Amino acid sequence: MFAPCIASTYAAQLETLKDQGYTHKRWLTARDNRVRVAQGSSRFDHRQMDGVVVPIDEPLVTPAGSRFLYPGDRSLGAPAGEVMNCRCTIIGIMAKQDQLTGQLEYERPKAGVHFSRWIATPEADRRMVLRGLSRAGLLKWLKDNPLGEIRVVKRLYDEYGPFHGVYNPLDASIKLSLERPDIRQQPTWGEIETVSAIANSPNAAAQITLIHETSHHILTVLGRQMGSVLEDRIRNIWNRANYVSGRASVSWKEYFCETHCAYVYLRDELQVRDPLGYNLIREIRQMVSIED
Repeated sequence: MFAPCIASTYAAQLETLKDQGYTHKRWLTARDNRVRVAQGSSRFDHRQMDGVVVPIDEPLVTPAGSRFLYPGDRSLGAPAGEVMNCRCTIIGIMAKQDQLTGQLEYERPKAGVHFSRWIATPEADRRMVLRGLSRAGLLKWLKDNPLGEIRVVKRLYDEYGPFHGVYNPLDASIKLSLERPDIRQQPTWGEIETVSAIANSPNAAAQITLIHETSHHILTVLGRQMGSVLEDRIRNIWNRANYVSGRASVSWKEYFCETHCAYVYLRDELQVRDPLGYNLIREIRQMVSIED
């Protein structure tokens, strides 16, 4: 069992890190085969926490949604099952030091902040897929308009056959498929089925599809605020646009979602090939304060 004295040691360590001027803290596991990983009915997973960085005063949030100021901390309601026998620790990080290796972990999507729950098959690379939300600049907006459950499965299909993803407006949940036989296509304008087909791996394709389905979420939220004005604006442009993909030609909603993906992954070409769509996406992103 995780001894109270060890937890108090880490609490003192955290205060020491603050006194020493560290701006962030990094979760470190023991990096061996005894590190807990989600299995069976347990969602407790510390292997995914290795290397996670957050500001020094903010909680670390595990995949199960438990919140810790430091490993072993139960002051924020972490269950005993996630604390028992934990051998993880924290180290201090200076912001400038971590920025040398890229984006800070706390700027990446977090369960309980940007979406409620993540469920993935073992084949799915959680960080690769969720990175799409960061790349699209959606994290600030999603704090105020969070998604529900994000689920990655091996295959999605209905009476018409397999498909890549689906958004449910009733609970803002998203399902993504890892079955992608059509990926690694050259981004030939108007000839690809979807923008996700340009990806070089199933996880990268799911990342693009996550942006597509999150774009449906943007339409749902804005639709409640703007009513038919939003549809009329997008439909008018859809009728005159140069579609990036076959999917974009299906409806005004699919056009918006595919064009948003093109804005993120094929921006220069979008600006040249479909300037109406480029300006539409830019206008709506500015309207809801999404930063480029």
